[in-house]
Amino acid sequence: MEDTLTILLIILTATCIPLFIVITVFVIMLLIDLRELVKSYTKLSETVQKELNPTLEEIKKALESINGLASGVDKQLTAVKSTVGTAYNMAFGATSKLKGLLTSVLGGFLAGYKLFRKK
Repeated sequence: MEDTLTILLIILTATCIPLFIVITVFVIMLLIDLRELVKSYTKLSETVQKELNPTLEEIKKALESINGLASGVDKQLTAVKSTVGTAYNMAFGATSKLKGLLTSVLGGFLAGYKLFRKK
């Protein structure tokens, strides 16, 4: 019985040692890949950090330019509204004065016509 137990222990040891070696190789390969991944992430974060500030500056300049343009357009629209309002008021005033003048002239012609017609 002891011989059988000894043989089984030898077989167990003979199978465990290669399995341990295979697992160790896979763990070492995993650690190497993880190290390369960390290097890549470090390089990526450095690149992003270098490029982020200039990009944000360009976006800031573009937004300031757009803001200035919008402000200029707003001023121009206000000026156009004011001009259109003034022109409308002048046209309305002129129309009502012209209407009064035409009414007076037409009334005068009719009064003259009636006066000459009676004679």
